[in-house]
Amino acid sequence: MYSNKKSKSKSKINSKIIVVLAIIIVLFLTLFVLERTGVTNFYTSTPNGSSSSNPEVNKINLDPPTEIEQNAGNNQKEEIVGQQNPEQKPQDGDTVNVVIVDSTQYDSEIEVRAFAANIVQDGTCKITFTKDTASFSKEVPAKADASTTPCLTLNVPRAEFNSSGTWQVTVEYNSTASGSANSTVEVL
Repeated sequence: MYSNKKSKSKSKINSKIIVVLAIIIVLFLTLFVLERTGVTNFYTSTPNGSSSSNPEVNKINLDPPTEIEQNAGNNQKEEIVGQQNPEQKPQDGDTVNVVIVDSTQYDSEIEVRAFAANIVQDGTCKITFTKDTASFSKEVPAKADASTTPCLTLNVPRAEFNSSGTWQVTVEYNSTASGSANSTVEVL
């Protein structure tokens, strides 16, 4: 009786091994058929996934753009900018909204910060200080950023002001369009 149990367990193990081997053989045959029919491409593909039969398919053209390609790209950029910021493209002679952010004395310098609100275009900012009959001007570049055109911060030494008191500050932005804003600064 003992040997009968032993032979039954050996036959179960042998049948499991046969089933596993049969499954492995079926898998290999299936993969072989799929490879031969072109459904899979395990043996002829390159590391980057492209087929080795046509190496030009995934080649990147690193040559400079042709004139036609360059013009098409420039036109596309202008169209995108026009769609994103239609209100920020004043035409020649249009008025620009200038905003004075700060005109304050800090220690021995008077600081003026301003920006052109409705234009994204390099230009210049002329800052004029006026009190009674005294007047002088400074000019700084205005550099376009993502949505406005800030004037570079102007710092004027206190010594350039001939008197203390309230001075009128005018900031004028100029490029293909122009505009201005007024404020005051108290000079001590």
